Amino acid sequence: MGSVAYIALVALIALALALALAALILKRARESGPTSPEVVAYWLAIHVAGAEGKGFGKHHPGNEQADRKWMLDTFAECMLAVSAPEKRLAQGK
Repeated sequence: MGSVAYIALVALIALALALALAALILKRARESGPTSPEVVAYWLAIHVAGAEGKGFGKHHPGNEQADRKWMLDTFAECMLAVSAPEKRLAQGK
């Protein structure tokens, strides 16, 4: 087999693998669903709770369980940080 044919064969194999990988990535992205501001705020609240050593429900244990008020206040602050960060930053001044 000539070197040009070998290079063409390798290029076709690489292209097929790239297309398969792209299809797999797109499939994973569709399975994970859309990312809404509420989802981002929820995960941010979980990370805040972890940083403060608080449990945020039974699936995210901590040193002490966060009470309802703390959870709602934290989620509301996270929603503000995600949806209107300029307003949240203005509060800290």
